[in-house]
Amino acid sequence: MKQVPALDASMFYADTDVNRMQGGLLMIVDPADMGELDLDRLKTHVGRRVNLVGALKRYPRFVKWKMDHPYWVMQNQVDIDKHWRVEQLPAPGTRDQLMEKVSQHIQDPFPPDTPLWEIMIFPGLEDGRFGAFLRGHHAPMDGLAAMATLQAVMDFTPDQSFEPVPVPVVDDGTPEAPDDANDRMLMARGLKALGWRFAQIFKFYWQLIQTVVRMRRYRKTNHVQLDEAPRTQFNGMHTRGRDTDIATVPFSEVKAIKDAAGVTVNDVVLASVGGGLRSYLLERDQLPDTSLVALLPANTRANKEKAESNNRLSFLLGRTGSHLENPRERLTYVNADTKRAKDEFQTIGIDLLSELSEANIPWFTRGTVMLHEKVRLSEKTPPLYNVHLSNTPGLPVPLYLTGARLDELYIMGPLMIGMGMAISVISYNGKMCISMVGDTGLVDDTSRLMELVVEAHQELLAEFTR
Repeated sequence: MKQVPALDASMFYADTDVNRMQGGLLMIVDPADMGELDLDRLKTHVGRRVNLVGALKRYPRFVKWKMDHPYWVMQNQVDIDKHWRVEQLPAPGTRDQLMEKVSQHIQDPFPPDTPLWEIMIFPGLEDGRFGAFLRGHHAPMDGLAAMATLQAVMDFTPDQSFEPVPVPVVDDGTPEAPDDANDRMLMARGLKALGWRFAQIFKFYWQLIQTVVRMRRYRKTNHVQLDEAPRTQFNGMHTRGRDTDIATVPFSEVKAIKDAAGVTVNDVVLASVGGGLRSYLLERDQLPDTSLVALLPANTRANKEKAESNNRLSFLLGRTGSHLENPRERLTYVNADTKRAKDEFQTIGIDLLSELSEANIPWFTRGTVMLHEKVRLSEKTPPLYNVHLSNTPGLPVPLYLTGARLDELYIMGPLMIGMGMAISVISYNGKMCISMVGDTGLVDDTSRLMELVVEAHQELLAEFTR
């Protein structure tokens, strides 16, 4: 058994009764080219392909009393029957009804001693298409690894002439334990590692002090003054309810804005989100005077490192420009702030998330999360950010599933502690696919927020292409 890396293990420790670090890939599939939808054929195909993906064949074995990080147990063969669910959409089969199903199931717990994923098929969309939701826990893989998994399960041609390449689990150098190791043996290994982890804590705090000094020096030298994230309805304690929504805009429009403004795709997305957040809070008379802040995942894989499994990420904080009414000014502001954030990150040169995860003492980390929930700490401390926004590189060409064309592809991200809105964006076959996952106890109308983000995109398009 290979031990779960510290960063991945932290995803397990962040799970609570009302919020699990789970998400997934939502696909809208058109079966027209395959004739009548054949669920048995679909299931057989998926069952064969998932056995090529190492990350989908393993499940966690937790160490008693959280004395050490868990271990991955690798199955020889995945039983697709344990990971396959079909739910017919009620008539008329609208997209809203599909999203109700996704909202209902995205937080469903997984049974013990099985890999932490399942595929849900939702036949019956009113336009003849069907939904496929590959949902899973965040610990085994991040967004890039999920995309590598998807490409192994699906085809690049409708005739299935593509020969899939196995996607092995990356050897990340974590400790190993015998497959037949008992609880006492695993606990003893955890005790032996305890001294090293305490040393990592001191190392982390020393590097944290160095980072703060470098950050202050950088900001003083470059005359950088930043407002803190304001408290909004997006911040607070999680509830059990989830609301999801999806939308697409042509990627050509995003590229047109990018080229006309001389910015990046990420800047365009962030400015569109900022405009949507602004309008949403204005409608509720809750707009702060300062910009809302987005938590932006940053891939930390080396250029040659394959995205096959595990999480390789850090985070940046980016201003959304929600305090600016003019879309041109907002995009200019976002572009400047994003450059500042990237330059600051590179100048400081320390990935604190990775360093913190290495100092992760399982029982202490888990206890801290539970204490946070019990005392409702997110309601009593200033927020570091307001929303989570990820932008994952996708594919410029279509994928196929047993001959059926994948028309739309969405990443549904998990909610971070203290935050009630996760927005995920991925480019796919000429579309920019946007998804939202909101906590119903914090965000009262996720669908309205999505409408306003799309409207903000249209405002940017009109501003820069007229």
